[in-house]
Amino acid sequence: MAKKMITFSIRLDSELKEAMERLCENLGMSMGTAYTIYTKKCVNEQAIPFKVSYDPFYSESNQEFIRKSLESLNAGKGIPYNPLTEGKTVETTKVSKGGDHGNTVVTRGTGRL
Repeated sequence: MAKKMITFSIRLDSELKEAMERLCENLGMSMGTAYTIYTKKCVNEQAIPFKVSYDPFYSESNQEFIRKSLESLNAGKGIPYNPLTEGKTVETTKVSKGGDHGNTVVTRGTGRL
């Protein structure tokens, strides 16, 4: 007995759909075939065949924090941060124009980050 085929519609962002179409074309298959493979894999394993997780990096609040931080850094406001040296005593060097005759002044010291 022949299996009854159905038509299935899905909504995708147009750029994502175009990227998927290019991938499928490069793999020599249609998007329908790719989705059929995915569906069969899900049914056979009784699970989604890859890890699905939430990455807080992509949360709207974190993205807004990053945008504001970049704006601040681009405006010349900001403090360099290095997680490898955070909280450790480090040697610092500051070079600036100054002195009585506009000479370059080099200041060396140590401090905690």
